[in-house]
Amino acid sequence: MAQAAGRDIAKMTVPPPPPFDPRIFLKHLTALPGVYRMLDERGTVLYVGKARNLKQRVSSYFRENQTAAKVRSLVARIRAVEVTVTHTEVEALILESTLIKQFKPRYNILLRDDKGYPYIHVSAGAFPRMVLHSSAKRAAGRYFGPYPNANAVHDTLNLLQKAFRLRSCEDSFFQGRSRPCLQYQIKRCTGPCVGLIDEVGYQRHLRDAILFLEGKSGQVIDELVLRMERAAAMLDFEQAAPAATKLPIYGRFSNASMSRARAAILMWWPARCGAAWPACRFSCFVAAGCSATRRFSPVCPRKRRLVPY
Repeated sequence: MAQAAGRDIAKMTVPPPPPFDPRIFLKHLTALPGVYRMLDERGTVLYVGKARNLKQRVSSYFRENQTAAKVRSLVARIRAVEVTVTHTEVEALILESTLIKQFKPRYNILLRDDKGYPYIHVSAGAFPRMVLHSSAKRAAGRYFGPYPNANAVHDTLNLLQKAFRLRSCEDSFFQGRSRPCLQYQIKRCTGPCVGLIDEVGYQRHLRDAILFLEGKSGQVIDELVLRMERAAAMLDFEQAAPAATKLPIYGRFSNASMSRARAAILMWWPARCGAAWPACRFSCFVAAGCSATRRFSPVCPRKRRLVPY
């Protein structure tokens, strides 16, 4: 009796999953930046893409008047869509290229083969340079990418130079300098060509930049906030202020870790100017990047002067 019941259970088939309904999916899809993955009935990744607004980008695939044959073929095979929300467009860009290299989707043929697509190249040596690279990967060092176009690489390099001040000059130019170049004057380089930073300090900047490219921006921000908190606890505001100045730049990569950074600034800024918390509330919020006017130096209500920021 029990064996017969077991055979009957074994013969029962699992009902197929409900068909994919794009209207229901899009109704609950977020408008935040992120990465989307389109899957077929076997769960194989067909396509990986990034978006500033996930809802708008994904909905564009399911329009009735779709004219592109490639898109119509892709949509006909879609049985599920998975999304990963990121904090910034830069994180979505890096995650997209990583997933394409991992899954090699059929409809990402161009980025999968990555011929002619740009990379970020970190050269070898004591003071590596970080530049755009679009030819064969023959030079020694590390490559990050591929990126969809050169503008995406330039935007990423621009933020990295502001945050970490790594050199981008040719080796011949680097070895022949006797004084700092314009990049040092505009705070885009630390001046390793003339010994203004040692190898240990430069490698620390390089390590933080690589962590950002690997999607580990939270780790870098947490370490920076920890150094700032230690300096503030010792009332060494000259050491804490540069760290606070870097935080809005780092926030361009990851906004999630900025919450702790902003809280840390709110803790030490009133103690720095010596005013009570209610009197310095506006200044603290501006310093922490919580206001649209954060690009301007805040005015301390007690001392009636600009606070360097």
